[in-house]
Amino acid sequence: MADTNKQFDQVTAKCRRIFIDKMADYGASWRIFRLHGISDQLYIKVKNIRQRQETGVSLVGDDIEGNLRAIVNYGVMAIIQERKGYADGVDRHLSCGKGWFTINGHKVPVIGNICMDMTMLDVTGVDVNVGDTVTIFGDDPTVTELAEVLDTIPYEIMTSVPRRIERIIVK
Repeated sequence: MADTNKQFDQVTAKCRRIFIDKMADYGASWRIFRLHGISDQLYIKVKNIRQRQETGVSLVGDDIEGNLRAIVNYGVMAIIQERKGYADGVDRHLSCGKGWFTINGHKVPVIGNICMDMTMLDVTGVDVNVGDTVTIFGDDPTVTELAEVLDTIPYEIMTSVPRRIERIIVK
């Protein structure tokens, strides 16, 4: 069993590396599919594997392991998309693991590039549900911590939050 766990960790690390590299190369655009688009991609990968198994030939020049990794990445559920981006005041310099947000008391790193209206977060191992609160700054990270990461002052971060963001004043 320990060997299986080690193999699982190695394979998921490869899948994760591909995912992160694609995010760095293409941004979120490669991940934005309608449900039928994801189903099509999964079907194509499974069909490629079956053809390779039956004929021993790959018409597109890929291998079974690569197709299996693609299936994992298309089916990944441990990555979420937060519907806030640089148009909402989220600084692009927090991209690619430099920043983090908090969900349900857990720090979750930013992966890939922060887009205009979207930020991708790695929530692997965190129990999350649609509608859970994502804290961009507050108790963790604090605006001061964010300012240190961005090499600026807290005031600049506070004044960069545009009008389209709802304000909740707590007294």
